[in-house]
Amino acid sequence: MAFLPKFYTCRNSGLDIGIYASHHIGMNTNPDIASLLALAEAYASARNLALSSVSLYAARNGALLPRLRAGADGLTIRRRDAIVQWFSDHWPTDLDWPHGIPRPLKNAAGAA
Repeated sequence: MAFLPKFYTCRNSGLDIGIYASHHIGMNTNPDIASLLALAEAYASARNLALSSVSLYAARNGALLPRLRAGADGLTIRRRDAIVQWFSDHWPTDLDWPHGIPRPLKNAAGAA
């Protein structure tokens, strides 16, 4: 069965931003990683940041998300959940959360 890229959309200041989750992920076909990268790409685009900067903020490792995008694996569920939680806690108010990706409740203590 072939992996088909999933298209996520979110809204930023009245403009729809569409992101193909597999657009830059090399051979990585893990849907959890594709969702995580869709969040990272949307956040990076909305904040005009490099993926490595977003990775440094969200994962405390500037190389992690770029490596995942290049096709690496090796991400634990706990780490993935912590990164998704960071995005939920810090998601821009003017940007809709991408459709098709479950959003955890904000952690009041983690939001800045």
